[in-house]
Amino acid sequence: MASEKHFKYVILGGGVAAGYAAREFGKQGVQPGELAIISKESVRRSTFPPAA
Repeated sequence: MASEKHFKYVILGGGVAAGYAAREFGKQGVQPGELAIISKESVRRSTFPPAA
């Protein structure tokens, strides 16, 4: 069984909107490891907006 991971914030769904939401979380001070994006996409998108 895989080990469990816990996140303070979770974005459900991928795409550009998820990327912009994640960027805003970063601007608000969310630290690495506190945010997860859960998506059905089989590969990580490279079209997310650049980090702040």
